[in-house]
Amino acid sequence: MPTVYQEKTTTDKTNLGDGTTTRFTTSILVPTGLDSTENSESITVTVAGTVLVPETDYTVTGVDTTFTEITFTVAPDPNVEVWFSNVTAKVMYAQGAGTASNGIALQDQTTAAALFLKS
Repeated sequence: MPTVYQEKTTTDKTNLGDGTTTRFTTSILVPTGLDSTENSESITVTVAGTVLVPETDYTVTGVDTTFTEITFTVAPDPNVEVWFSNVTAKVMYAQGAGTASNGIALQDQTTAAALFLKS
């Protein structure tokens, strides 16, 4: 499949812990319309190579059209790398009202990705 239909991971590797700061902002954006738990689960946080647990080690405390704010339970140690990432992809199915799919079989979908597969 063309790259446009494949999963894409975006990572912000520009942050360092200082031992006291618990609130960070990143240009990695979370999807709109999610509740607070879904916000935290839509972004992966890695500190010093360890992937943290959403809602336990951190929460997403602010969402804007230009940034996402993450607040840690415990401040990352001084000089350790703090990475924020998320995975995005185009879907094969047309979305339903509040559901992942409109209920139409893939072979009958008319999305760009489904049409590409059928051609």
